[in-house]
Amino acid sequence: MDNIKINATDRHPAIDFDYASNRFSISGYSYPENARDFYDPIVDPFISYLENLNSASLSFHCAFTYFHSSSAQVLYRIFDAMEECAATGNTISVTWVYEAGDDSMQEAGEDFAEDLENVAIELVESEAG
Repeated sequence: MDNIKINATDRHPAIDFDYASNRFSISGYSYPENARDFYDPIVDPFISYLENLNSASLSFHCAFTYFHSSSAQVLYRIFDAMEECAATGNTISVTWVYEAGDDSMQEAGEDFAEDLENVAIELVESEAG
């Protein structure tokens, strides 16, 4: 599987999917005009990859400044796929980073965490700015 590295813009986040090390990261702003056009070529292969994991460990890092509802739908797809993958014996950890004082991003992380039974999620507060 080819690694995916995309630099952030003012509309979409930075993506760093390193399949060789099982380390995946999304960070920044996420409100692309068409979320499916941006995310499907990234998320579809990732979900296929998860479906074929066997007794593996994987880490996923999220550090959003902002995301819109279409991006949230994509995140639900990702988290659902990771939950299914972890339920089959894989170890998946998520780090959800939010800036101090950003109640919306903190609550979003808490909401995702509530839906996960098999994926370990850690909420990490970072300094604002």
